[in-house]
Amino acid sequence: MGLSVDVICCTGCGFEAAIAPSRMRISYLLPSGALFAAKRALGWCSKCEGFTDGESVPTPEGIRGQIESFIRSEHDRLKGEQSWVDRILQRRIPEVEPPADLGEALVVFSKRTSKARCLSCNSPGYEGLQGGGGKQIDYPLHACGGRFEWKDPDPSGPLVTMRGQVLVLSVEGEVLHRKLV
Repeated sequence: MGLSVDVICCTGCGFEAAIAPSRMRISYLLPSGALFAAKRALGWCSKCEGFTDGESVPTPEGIRGQIESFIRSEHDRLKGEQSWVDRILQRRIPEVEPPADLGEALVVFSKRTSKARCLSCNSPGYEGLQGGGGKQIDYPLHACGGRFEWKDPDPSGPLVTMRGQVLVLSVEGEVLHRKLV
């Protein structure tokens, strides 16, 4: 079964790029040896001179949100398991501690200073796409000065098949291991 291809074009010069969907899992290797799962993003790589997958560097705010969500869901689970006797005696639910890898990731990514990297060539010359709503892509601009836009999909256009990838990155974004799955 094939998947449809999206197309991004430049409003200034007619440049077009086909964007095939990607099955990629990314994990960062934390200093303790634990793996921290992350997302990828679509962006422009100045070294590859094209659209490619890149890092979506975890932010401290995003990791704090994951910690709060974990604590809330674990607290709700414990509350659901609490017996009716415990409720009558108003016994407290024990405090919930987040997994150590979330705490470690919060510390590590709070200190990260390097920019997001291209996952194809490992270059720091990667810029994630920033949309203005609709088809317009506000940033980055093409070398000719034109703006990038998403084209309407062509239902009779090409279909692609793909293999998945698993990437393990250092906390600074260097590719340590790449495996096709």
